[in-house]
Amino acid sequence: MVMRPVLSSVTLVALILTFLFVGCAKEEPPPPTTEPPPRPVAPPPPPAPTPTPPPGPSISQQAFQEFQNQDISFDFDKYDLRTDARTVLDRKASFLNQNSSVRVQIEGHCDERGTNEYNLALGERRANAAKQYLTTAGISAGRLSTISYGEERPLDPGHNEAAWARNRRAHFVITGQ
Repeated sequence: MVMRPVLSSVTLVALILTFLFVGCAKEEPPPPTTEPPPRPVAPPPPPAPTPTPPPGPSISQQAFQEFQNQDISFDFDKYDLRTDARTVLDRKASFLNQNSSVRVQIEGHCDERGTNEYNLALGERRANAAKQYLTTAGISAGRLSTISYGEERPLDPGHNEAAWARNRRAHFVITGQ
């Protein structure tokens, strides 16, 4: 009778050792890679300005360029239209009356002074002031859209009064015909 517990103990130890050696096979680690460590990723570039469609046959290239390249300016912390801005807007209204299929986006911009939120709101008021003037001049509001970029897309990256004056503007982009 003493044999049986010894045999059971030996069998149990043999089974445990078998499971340990067979059941726990080691994986070989993968060979080391020879690739260099990844380089830090550069931040994405700022968004490019919205591409504009080329002028159609009804619009001369010169008229197209003049329309888009002539911005209106604003005084510091203001959105009311100055006399020089009204003169430019009168020319833009004439262009839009002659080219009745042209659609325009009016972009409101600010200088870097003030918070982002404040400048976005001021840029919106500037774009809307230009839109209101054009609609009063007979241009359909459906042909005009507005957007504010606040201080995010400066025309002049300087940090002085001359640069700030250039950045306080409304810009006009032909978006379709």
